[in-house]
Amino acid sequence: MALQTSKLIRLRAPISDDSRLTNKEKIIILRGSKLNGCIFPPWNGQPDSEEFLGAWEDNTEFRLSSEQRNALDRWSRPAQEGELLVAQKSIVDLVQDVITDCSVVASLCALTARSERLGSQHEDLHAAIRFPVDISPNGKYIYKFHFNGCYRKVVIDDRLPNSKAIRSLHCFDRNNPGNVCPALMEKAYLKVRGGYDFAGSNSGTDLWILTGWIPEQLFLQSEDVVPQLFWKRIFNAHNYGDVLITLGTSKMSSQEERLSGLTSEHAYAVINMKEEDGKQSFLIKNPWSKGGSWTGNVDATPQQTGPQSPTTNSEETLPEGVFWMDLYSVINVFHTIYLNWNPGLFKYRYDAHFSWKLNSTRSRSSLVDNPQYRVQSRAATTIYLVLTRHFKDHENEKDGAHECVCGYLGLFVYDSPHRVLVRGQAIKHSHYLDAPNVLLRLEMPANTAYTIVVAEQDLAEDDVQFTLSAFSLESLVHLQAAQDEFSNSITLDGSWSVSSAGGNAASSKYSQNPQFSLRIPSPTDIALVLGAANSEFSVQVRIVWANGKRIPPVVMSRDVYSDSGEYSKGCAVLSLRNVLPGIYTIVCSTFEEAQYGAFTLTLNSNNGNCQIRPIPKDEAGLIVSRLPVAWLRAGTNRLLAPITVTRNSRLRFIAKIPAAAGGSPSSPLKMSVEYGQGPMKRVLLDTDDFTSSPELHTAEIDLSSNMVSQTGPGVWLVVERIASEYTGDDHVQIEVLANMPGIVIGSWGRESDETIEALRNKLSRSAIVDT
Repeated sequence: MALQTSKLIRLRAPISDDSRLTNKEKIIILRGSKLNGCIFPPWNGQPDSEEFLGAWEDNTEFRLSSEQRNALDRWSRPAQEGELLVAQKSIVDLVQDVITDCSVVASLCALTARSERLGSQHEDLHAAIRFPVDISPNGKYIYKFHFNGCYRKVVIDDRLPNSKAIRSLHCFDRNNPGNVCPALMEKAYLKVRGGYDFAGSNSGTDLWILTGWIPEQLFLQSEDVVPQLFWKRIFNAHNYGDVLITLGTSKMSSQEERLSGLTSEHAYAVINMKEEDGKQSFLIKNPWSKGGSWTGNVDATPQQTGPQSPTTNSEETLPEGVFWMDLYSVINVFHTIYLNWNPGLFKYRYDAHFSWKLNSTRSRSSLVDNPQYRVQSRAATTIYLVLTRHFKDHENEKDGAHECVCGYLGLFVYDSPHRVLVRGQAIKHSHYLDAPNVLLRLEMPANTAYTIVVAEQDLAEDDVQFTLSAFSLESLVHLQAAQDEFSNSITLDGSWSVSSAGGNAASSKYSQNPQFSLRIPSPTDIALVLGAANSEFSVQVRIVWANGKRIPPVVMSRDVYSDSGEYSKGCAVLSLRNVLPGIYTIVCSTFEEAQYGAFTLTLNSNNGNCQIRPIPKDEAGLIVSRLPVAWLRAGTNRLLAPITVTRNSRLRFIAKIPAAAGGSPSSPLKMSVEYGQGPMKRVLLDTDDFTSSPELHTAEIDLSSNMVSQTGPGVWLVVERIASEYTGDDHVQIEVLANMPGIVIGSWGRESDETIEALRNKLSRSAIVDT
């Protein structure tokens, strides 16, 4: 549905219902009042005339750049300089000089041109935001600006910075030098932004602040701009006075500047539009006093210029810096167009205010922590969604004394009534913009609920405040925080380190990856979200049947309960319905080994009794001992070592088997703990089948001193292999993990060439491991 403009002279802007604000939102609005050492309270109505009686002077110190300080003569009132507060000629020629606020002056030019073009029959936007409209008796002026979540009161006096030289430290009207109304509005705006030492902005943001008109930014070379459809969309709105238009150039070389007559990274105002003899043209103003006009020298293909030729500027006398430019040349030459729409085109407005604490460990792919809002309408309608970041102190300083707020903002729309966990197939999304605001136009079918996700890229770590505004033609049922599909959520922090970045399941180090125990007390739906701090890491989350303990070195397919599928960049999600009660093991892995970094693991469920805990590494809290290497020479396929404990102990064993000489796999091996030998022996535990795995892990075993007495059958650690008479040598390195000291392991021996008694006697005279 196209946005319909109106021929009405005045359209009343919709107002959000502040009575619905939560206490948190009210606090955000109040916090937004303090900015750059000043207080800007929320607007509470037109000021009384008494405010403009009696002597008054603003004590705010406006920040100046070193160049501006050197040029400054004094701050003076218009009356001291013999200036007037109104234009005496019908045409205002507003320009900037020393100050670098081209976007602000371009915005003021667009505002002024609208008033001149439409005449007194239409609402004067200057008069709607400045009080008093006429000359203030005491030099006090109050402006109604829109920023940090609401309309706010900005108070200044009429003192302006005067230069020692001819150049001006504020914007000025070349046709009416005594007209300081634009300079006062500029001063009020720069008070909000921190001073005259202004790092710059964009005119869409400036007009959003100055007027509250809805900002839309379009990249002219993008697929979003279809020339004839684009012209049709804005031409009538411009004629009705329902859109303010400004332009921006991209970074240009000095040669490109010279050939085109335009200035690199500069703002321009569109002050008129026309269709004449089949040509569609913009009248454009350069707000810089020393700036030039477009020369018409543009390298454009026929497809870019279309059937028209660039309109020349020699046919009429235009003020310096003002020129006509045809539609296709504008699209080809300029980088960005800013459209600020009259909010009165909409019937309803809804505002939501929120904070977002950005930290260094946030996932770039997971949406678990992203602010999300549900929007719902019973009737089909057009919605303009505007996300605005609140300003913070010092963010616009040019001297680098304070860190600028850098980064990009975006909006994504998902066809879901609940919070979205990961980036998926959004039904619509905005561009990421390095601006304080971003707009998304959304056509909503009847009886539909969408989730709006706030997204960012590269914003600095901070607690940032935002406002999400929805302008609609039909009443919305909802614009409120989206609710989780799951009633419970637990988030744990983890990391892949030198000792735990094991790679994917095909890696011999897979079992070293971070692991978590998952306890499900009763059937429930769950969603596991693994989010890597490094969005370039491809990650996977897997649930394994391991009874909440660490997985063995080799995980068979039958042991895998489920996983998140193919490795995905930055984030992985595993959603399961009706998970049966039990204790499971979760493995978090990257595709490549040795990828180090932090991650978060979030368990979402509908059962508040679900538990998730990190599983310590094998050696955590245990005494680790390494045995002498067990060599299985040619002809020897079984080795034994006697075990002695001095107190009741719990042990387990890890066998690490390097590849055989030449890189060939070792023989299939098995490790066991046996009670006694000969026909009466009993296997206490083993590693199941023979395997060529690079590691073997036994389960835990409890041994008492009575079991391993010198007079009894004894307890034996056994390593054996499947081999033929042609099999070469294999060697095995075994680690013992015990909860108590006093574990003694005797030397390795062969059952075939030594009696059991001889092996046991070897304990007292051979090299042993004693924990």
